[in-house]
Amino acid sequence: MTRDGYKGKFNIQKYINAKNGMTIFTLSFLPFVWGDYWILDLDPDYNYAVIGEPGREYLWVLGRLPAMEHGKLDKILGLVKAQGYKVDGFIRTTHTRRGK
Repeated sequence: MTRDGYKGKFNIQKYINAKNGMTIFTLSFLPFVWGDYWILDLDPDYNYAVIGEPGREYLWVLGRLPAMEHGKLDKILGLVKAQGYKVDGFIRTTHTRRGK
């Protein structure tokens, strides 16, 4: 990814896990290098998405706004902790609004 946006190609494959109905995306930025990413939670209004991976080592909470209410984030972290993710070392990143 560059400051001007991603300039390369990437491939995405999507499938639904038959056992639990979870949507799983396989993403590749490089040929022959793939990663599986799970959508663990998705806000009904698409204000945030929670993405994880099968090894439960990596977790991302992606939001549309630069900040999320701590109560909402704490609830999300409780949900993913119940799914086996370690959230004690979760890093809350401070963002600033860019643009206009």
